[in-house]
Amino acid sequence: MATPVRYRSAEEDSGRWLAFPFRRGDIVISTRSKSGTTWMQMICALLIFQTAGR
Repeated sequence: MATPVRYRSAEEDSGRWLAFPFRRGDIVISTRSKSGTTWMQMICALLIFQTAGR
């Protein structure tokens, strides 16, 4: 298993994930704040569920 990389900036710190109990096969998709988070959530939902839920 690879050693996690910690990303830090004035607004964010990925260290919050260091103690999170990931399961085998989990995939984490992350976006910077104010850079398309809602769009990314919709893209992932469409890929998984094949519908926009309407």
